[in-house]
Amino acid sequence: MTTFEILLQQIGLFVIYILAGVTLVRTKVLNRETLEPISKFVIKMALPVMIFINIIDGVNKEILTGSWSILLIAAGFYAVMFLVSFGMTKFFHLSENCAGICQAMMLFGNIGFMAVPVISSVFPGNGILYVSVFMVFDQLMLWTLGVKLTTPTGSGGFELKKLINPATVIGMLLMLTGVRIPALLDTGLQKIGATASPLAMIYIGGIFAELPLKKYLKELSLYGIVLVRMLLAPLLMFLVLGF
Repeated sequence: MTTFEILLQQIGLFVIYILAGVTLVRTKVLNRETLEPISKFVIKMALPVMIFINIIDGVNKEILTGSWSILLIAAGFYAVMFLVSFGMTKFFHLSENCAGICQAMMLFGNIGFMAVPVISSVFPGNGILYVSVFMVFDQLMLWTLGVKLTTPTGSGGFELKKLINPATVIGMLLMLTGVRIPALLDTGLQKIGATASPLAMIYIGGIFAELPLKKYLKELSLYGIVLVRMLLAPLLMFLVLGF
């Protein structure tokens, strides 16, 4: 299967999951209230489990310590993207709450669902190892800076404990100490973690079914985010890493 076919397949799955969510809401099987438990399951169970499994199965202490260049590249990427996203929020004169959401959209992508299959196809050797190391830094940033950016203004003071994701902490500890979990437990957790992306997309589809999409299609800031995140940022990284 070619890289384009894999990418097309992943996008197709996205569309199917989102359409499933739209259909469930339009046919009254789900509504705003019944979508909420799906969101809670993804955030409280599926995503943390997926992060935990990616950390303990993706890398080990030796790989992590020998991949400092990947971590430095990841740190540099997020530093630049944070500054660019901050500049764009000022350029489009976004409100404080909207600015944080827009910055988060520019900084974080669905690496596990989209990038891993593509990279494993293009670089079947060490590709998965490198993306796993990158994902360690990505998940750390997502559950610290990402949480801070998406927390609504006025919802309470800054609390450090909100930025500590137990799945990341426990996963890092097990990875650094070399402790392995039983194979049966590992398999079970993989299955739970694998539900994160489909359920998240179904939830998003359900939300789409109740949103005035025409209103958001007129938001110029969204087109700016897509342009920078999906085109300019990858092109810049390709050019920089090519030297």
